[in-house]
Amino acid sequence: MVVLSTVESIVFGLWFVVVGYYWLLFGYYLLFRYFENRSMFNLAIALFFLSLAIGRGFYVVFDFYVSEVLWWRLGTFFQWAGLSCVSAAIAVKLFTRKIIQYPFISIPIVIGCAILLTPYEYIDTLKLYLIYVFTPIYAILVPAFFFLIAWRIAGRIRLGGLLCGVGFLILYAGRTLQATLIEPWLGTVIGWEALVLLLPPTLVIIALFFIVSGSQILGK
Repeated sequence: MVVLSTVESIVFGLWFVVVGYYWLLFGYYLLFRYFENRSMFNLAIALFFLSLAIGRGFYVVFDFYVSEVLWWRLGTFFQWAGLSCVSAAIAVKLFTRKIIQYPFISIPIVIGCAILLTPYEYIDTLKLYLIYVFTPIYAILVPAFFFLIAWRIAGRIRLGGLLCGVGFLILYAGRTLQATLIEPWLGTVIGWEALVLLLPPTLVIIALFFIVSGSQILGK
C-alpha cells in the first residue's frame, strides 16, 4: 500500500484536478466547438487535451504508485502526441501548404514513437536528450508560433494568439520544473520541498486558463 505525505496528497489532488480539466476540455472542444463549426483547429485542440489527459494519467501512476519505466514511456509518448496535435492547430492557422504542415505535425509523433521503441539501456540517455534538447526547443517554438500568429493576423485573432502564447510558456515552465532531473536541483536551490512539488501543477492550471481563453478566440 502506498502512503502519501500531506504535501504529496495535495500534489496528487492538484494533478487529479488537472487531468479532470483535460477530460472536460476534450469533451467541450470536440462535442461543442468542433461540431459547431467543423474547424480543424478545434479538433486539434480537442485531441491535444485528450492526449494530455491520457499522458498525465500514466505520469500519475509513475510518480505516485509504480516507478517503472514503462509508465514513463507511455506518459511521455502521449505528451508528445499532444504536442503533435497542437502543432496541427498551429499549422492550420499559420501554414497553407501541406508540404510544410505534414513535417511540422509529424516530428513530435516521431519523437514519441522513438520514446516507446528505444531499448531500456538507452533510456537515461534519451531522457537527457528530451530534457535538455527536444523539450526546450518545443517549449520555445510552440509559444513563438502562437506569438507569430498574433503578429501576422490582426483583430481578435491577435489576442487569441497572445493568450495561447503566454499559456504555453507557463505550461512548459510547469512541465519543465517537474522533470526528473530538474526537480531535485530546484529543491536544493529553493530549499522548500513543498513549494517545489506544488509549483508544477499550479502553473499548469494557470496555463490552462490562458490556453482555453486564446483557443476560444482562435477556434471561431
